[in-house]
Order: sequence, then C-alpha cells, then structure tokens
Amino acid sequence: MQRFNTAYSTYFNIRHHRVGHLYQGRFKGLLVEADEYLQELSREFTHLKTIRIPKPIKEIAEAVAEEYGLKSGEIIKKYSKHREARLVLLEICYRLNLRKMSTREMGTDLGGISGEQVSQVHKVMQTRIKQERKLAKRVEKIISRLQT
Repeated sequence: MQRFNTAYSTYFNIRHHRVGHLYQGRFKGLLVEADEYLQELSREFTHLKTIRIPKPIKEIAEAVAEEYGLKSGEIIKKYSKHREARLVLLEICYRLNLRKMSTREMGTDLGGISGEQVSQVHKVMQTRIKQERKLAKRVEKIISRLQT
C-alpha cells in the first residue's frame, strides 16, 4: 500500500507540476458555536448546492425550439430533420451542464448518443460559431433567456 501511495503521489505531482506530499497541508475545520452562524453556513451550503443542479434538457430544448419555431420533441430525437436546431441544442446543453453532468449523461438525455459525439458536436459548433455571427447571436440569446 505504501509503494502504491508513493507511486501515485509521484505521478500526480509530475502531472500537476507540484511537489511534496499529496495530502499535505492543514484541514480547515471550523467550530460552530452560535446558532446564527450555523444558519448562515447552511444557507451558503444550500445556495452552493443549487448551483450544481444541471439545467433540464427539456427546458433547454423548449427554448431552442421556441427560437426556431419548432416543437421541442422534434429536436431531442437522435435523427432530427432540423439539423441546425439539434446542433444548437447540443451546444447549449454542453455549455450549461458540462460541470454538472458527464457528457455521457448528456448524450443519453439527448436521444441516446455517446458522450464522444456530444464532445465532437461541441467542437464543430465552436468552429461554426466563430465563422457565423448570426448563429453566435442566436446561441447567446437562447443562453441568456435560460439563465434568467
């Protein structure tokens, strides 16, 4: 076990350009004596917890469908006839939910595609958004509508 920990610490330190023990440093534990302080901490924790909740795919699909004048069920399908709306849906899902859910989970919710396909669509859309100003404005408009 010691050899494993040493080897992993060395690997991690090289990879992240660090030195020293992997678990060095002090653990920061705070003593909560007053009820008011406990309430403050619980409010902050609850607020942080809500930030990590992913935006529902159906809600994003409805916003994209509204922008394109379609029904949301039409663009969630894996083989949608509305290619640009589907690509915009995938891009917005990627942007809003990347740190909150895996690309594999996104793909499953988006009609059963793989996480790799979600990443590939994101790369394609980044290139298209840089080239097409109208598309960039459309994506930003939908995102701003979803974040309010």
